[in-house]
Amino acid sequence: MKYRTKNRYHRIAVMLLPATLALLVLTGPAATQLQMRSHRATDTGTIDIVYLVCGARAQQRRLQAMEQWLQQHDTPPIGIWIGNDTQNSLWSRKHQRNLTRAEWAYEHATKIPGNHRVQIAPGSFTNTDGEMQALAKTLRNAPNMQGIAIVTCGFHARRSLARLQQYTGASIQISVIPVLHHWENRAPWIVLAEWLKILRDTLDLAQHPWFSRQP
Repeated sequence: MKYRTKNRYHRIAVMLLPATLALLVLTGPAATQLQMRSHRATDTGTIDIVYLVCGARAQQRRLQAMEQWLQQHDTPPIGIWIGNDTQNSLWSRKHQRNLTRAEWAYEHATKIPGNHRVQIAPGSFTNTDGEMQALAKTLRNAPNMQGIAIVTCGFHARRSLARLQQYTGASIQISVIPVLHHWENRAPWIVLAEWLKILRDTLDLAQHPWFSRQP
C-alpha cells in the first residue's frame, strides 16, 4: 500500500513537471524578452515624438508612465501623439458627452507640465498592426523626424516595436517607454498570447480575419 501511494505521487510529479517548466519559462525569460529592455528610451536628444499606444484598460497606466518619464528626464517641449482609440469612455462634464479613450488621453496629456505639443494622431484601426501602419504613415509625413519613443505595457513592447519597424524600416530610431512593475507583464496567459500573436505576425497573418480584430 505504501509503495503504491509513493508510486502514485511519483507519477503525478512526472505529469506536472512539463507544466511547471512551461510556467517558469513563460513567467521568466519569455516575459523578459517581450519587454525589450535593450530599447528603453534614455537619450532624449534623439526623440522627437512620444507616442501613446492605444491601451484600452491599460491606458491610465501608460499615461502615468509617459508623464513620469517626461518629468524624470526633464525633456524640453516635445511632440506627444495619442493613438486614436475611438472606443467610448467616461462622461465629460466639460464637453457634455462621453469622450473617446483618445480624447480622455488628450485631456490628460495637455495637463502635463512642459508645454508639450499634444495631438491625437490620425488613422483608423482595430488592432496593433493597423495602429502601427497608421503611425508609420503619419511619421512619413513628418519632416526631419529622427526618433520616436512608444509608450506601452512591458508585455506589449516587443510586438508594437516590431510592427512599427516593419512599416518604417531603419529610417527612424524607435525606443520604448514601458509601463513597469505590473503583474500583467509576467502573467503566463498574457505572455503566451503575445508570443502567439508575434508568431502570427511573422507568418504575415497580422490582418487575417481569423486571427485578428477586424472593423
